Amino acid sequence: MTAANDTATRDMATDQATGQATEGASREQQQQRRQAALVLVSHSEQLATGLQALIKEMATDVTVLTAAGDGEGGLGTQVDAIEEAIRATEAAHVLLFFDLGSALMNAEMATEMLAGEAVDVTIVDAPLVEGAFAAAMALQTGRDAEEAVRAAEKARREPKVL
Repeated sequence: MTAANDTATRDMATDQATGQATEGASREQQQQRRQAALVLVSHSEQLATGLQALIKEMATDVTVLTAAGDGEGGLGTQVDAIEEAIRATEAAHVLLFFDLGSALMNAEMATEMLAGEAVDVTIVDAPLVEGAFAAAMALQTGRDAEEAVRAAEKARREPKVL
């Protein structure tokens, strides 16, 4: 057991002994959430910021940043903006969601530019809105980045109308 795990175990035992196990779990979940973040890449700044607001309404502890628009108020995406957003998360793992094909191309270029840095970026093949929302909720409830990606990918297969 590592020192960090040993400390976390002691903290949980102390919390349980004092009847505050929920707070200990919350601390552990907060640490997990800091390890993963979302970046929303969209041609539309309005679309990205609207989705960011929607997600933050329910996943209050998850870092969600945007890289959207052409930088001059128009439509488009920029490699530099994507790279900056990834770095700004300060997360160990970034889940990157995109809206259209050229956003994917720019996301891939930004990811390549970050190769060798201490951040793991996953470009998620999922619908932008439903996938990002599902991933954020997974992170909010203490799931790790891999589980968040699976939740996002599952959103692609979920019917909207039964």
